[in-house]
Amino acid sequence: MRRPKSLALAPSRVAIVIPQKSVPRELLVTAADAYEAIGRRLEEAGSEFLASYGYIAAAEIDSLNKVLLNSWGGPFNGQDLRRELFWRVVNELSVEIIVETGTFRATTTEHVAQRFMGPIYTCEINGRYFEYSKKRLEPFPNVYIERIDSRVFLRHLFKTNALSQRVVLFYLDAHWNGQFPFREELAVIVRHRVKGLIMVDDFQVPFDPGYGFDDYGQGNKLTVEILYPYREELKTAYFPTDSASRESGMRRGTVLCALTADLSQLLSKIPSLRPWQL
Repeated sequence: MRRPKSLALAPSRVAIVIPQKSVPRELLVTAADAYEAIGRRLEEAGSEFLASYGYIAAAEIDSLNKVLLNSWGGPFNGQDLRRELFWRVVNELSVEIIVETGTFRATTTEHVAQRFMGPIYTCEINGRYFEYSKKRLEPFPNVYIERIDSRVFLRHLFKTNALSQRVVLFYLDAHWNGQFPFREELAVIVRHRVKGLIMVDDFQVPFDPGYGFDDYGQGNKLTVEILYPYREELKTAYFPTDSASRESGMRRGTVLCALTADLSQLLSKIPSLRPWQL
């Protein structure tokens, strides 16, 4: 395996000569936004190839803005307890593959890639964030990144058989800016009956209102009710036992669900998780 790659043909990265003097951060943001807007207009006009240059230029300018390296407060929203929980789950369940939906700026992806040697598959639908993340993840030969809708991404992965006979952790975080693919993501994963588990960011912790969660209205909210159609398959949801008051960073909630009985049994033995019958 080589560098992070996309199956789609894309232009070579634009070479930008970086001036030695510092550029005000506000100017960097304005310039990057302008190039992204050009990319969007070209894409809307049907010229995806030319649009890529706008997104690449925006991403290159973003790379000069060091504040963006720790978007949302750092890996896992800057949440130390969440980070500890993630690595405990990976180690105790012997996770072999990680699949992430919603790369954003690859803050969490890079953190995971620095410690996890197995394959990491990730997708991002936004052109600017995709180009930024692709460049950021180049040092990690085990990371594969695509610019694609997360639902299509998951279907493609299952068709390749890349996930068969391995313990897979699905980290679902593609919901943002009004986008809510979670229902379809969950349906695709459950239908394929792989040996693995699901971890969802921005999910309501029903017994701790201190944790934030996503609610886009019209029933599109990440609460336990959205799991009920899959009661028979999932049976139990697991939530963090640590109070939000002890958490750092953005204090966003999470939920974990195992796709097989043996993995659910392993989750039940982790003290920092509380079972919740669906």
